[in-house]
Amino acid sequence: MANDHITLALEDAPGTLDLEGLPLPEEVAESLLELASNSRRRHAMRALTELESGVTPRSELARRVATLETSATPSDRLVRRVEIALHHTHLPALDEAGVVEYDPKTELLTFDPTPDAEHEIRAVVEWVDRWQSPPAGVPDA
Repeated sequence: MANDHITLALEDAPGTLDLEGLPLPEEVAESLLELASNSRRRHAMRALTELESGVTPRSELARRVATLETSATPSDRLVRRVEIALHHTHLPALDEAGVVEYDPKTELLTFDPTPDAEHEIRAVVEWVDRWQSPPAGVPDA
C-alpha cells in the first residue's frame, strides 16, 4: 500500500487524534485518511472543497479532478476515464462515508458540509499530500 508510512502525529485525549494541530475524533480521522489514501479520490475531495456547496454534475467533478491530475487542460478521453472511476469507485466510497450524497441515476452529487467538516477534509487532504510527496531532491517513484 502506497501510504503505509502515514501515521497520525499524536494521541491527545482518548479517542482523539491530532493531525498537526487539528484534533479529530479517531473514527473521523481514520475514515478521512482511508478516503484520502487514494490520489484520485484525494483530488476529488480537494475539488469538492473548492466548489460552491450544493449540487454538482459528476462530469464537472471529473473535469476538475482530471485537471488536478494533469496540472493542465485534460483531454476529453482522460476526463471520461476519470468520470468512470468516480462513478464506479470513488463517489460510492465518499457517499458511504457521508462526505457526499451521490445519485448515479441522475449523475449528480451533493456536497454540503458544515464549515468544520469542510475544514477537516481540507486539512486531511493537505496532510496526506505532504506525507505522500517525496522529500526535496528525491525523484517521485
